[in-house]
Amino acid sequence: MHRFREQETESAVRRFPPVESAAEEVREESQVSKEVHAATARAGFWSALRAENPVLHKELRSIFFPARQTQAQRKVQHSVGATMALAIYAAILLGMREVLKGIPSESHHYAWYVLYGILIGIQALILIVAPLSRLPGMISKEREKQTWNALLLSRLSPQTILSGKYAAGLTASLGVLLFFLPLTLLAAVLGLVSLGNVLLGFAVLLATAGLLSMTSLYASWKQDTSVKANNQAGLSMLGIVFGAAGIWGLGSVLWSLGAYLVTGGNFGVPMPDALRTLLMVPAWLNPFVALYFANAPVIPGEPWLPIVHRLLPLVYLIFSVGLSVRLWKKMSKNFWEAPKDFSG
Repeated sequence: MHRFREQETESAVRRFPPVESAAEEVREESQVSKEVHAATARAGFWSALRAENPVLHKELRSIFFPARQTQAQRKVQHSVGATMALAIYAAILLGMREVLKGIPSESHHYAWYVLYGILIGIQALILIVAPLSRLPGMISKEREKQTWNALLLSRLSPQTILSGKYAAGLTASLGVLLFFLPLTLLAAVLGLVSLGNVLLGFAVLLATAGLLSMTSLYASWKQDTSVKANNQAGLSMLGIVFGAAGIWGLGSVLWSLGAYLVTGGNFGVPMPDALRTLLMVPAWLNPFVALYFANAPVIPGEPWLPIVHRLLPLVYLIFSVGLSVRLWKKMSKNFWEAPKDFSG
């Protein structure tokens, strides 16, 4: 009888291993998973994106084929979108025809140049706001739905997850550029805009879209809720777009206040040129300033202006690309330190 009980106990132990053994197996699997992620962490953004990226496919499918929409609803939505696009193009071209009728023929190229500037400005405004529509919730909403931990436990590398989220969120910005591209190129050709200005202007637009999309994804990775992520992404956008103007305005106010206190009530003391130039340096990092200098016509008789028109946008491009790369590296390096969800 005693021997029978010992055999029964040994059989139960084999069928149901102790809790310590199960916990040890979980720790070993977790260690293996971390080693796999560490081995693939050296993969860069483009290599992770070029590979088969299930995160990108999932996000794109949720954008273009929402689960809550039927096929008939999607067809109606696509038809309405195409009709609105044609209507916008028709309205702009008909409006330009009426404008050209009322001005001399020698001024037609200037009218097209003005339209080109307006289109570039509209695209800049949309590209600044577009990343805030989806990217701040790319990761934070995964935590709220308690699906983030499951994605972390998959065999996908941090670069694959981040590049898939980033590329999917960038589709809205790229869609805006593609939508306006034919009309923008038409206005550039008829407005006698140089090829260098066009290329530099589109480079600034792409860099702006990439930077603001990266800051929004960084906020989504950093914060544990969508509300906090949206707030951080919005503040980052305001800092990039209006930070330079704020520095200039604050410097002007402080100068006027100092002049008032020193002179005993005179606000009209002119600011020295050196100080005014120094306060304008942060404006080089503003996307609208970069776009202005990238597309502004060169004034004859000013040989230094072409250098400025190329230098200032290039400074902005270096800043925006450098900051985007820095945020990408920080997310990749500290990927596992971000908040987790509470699914257990």
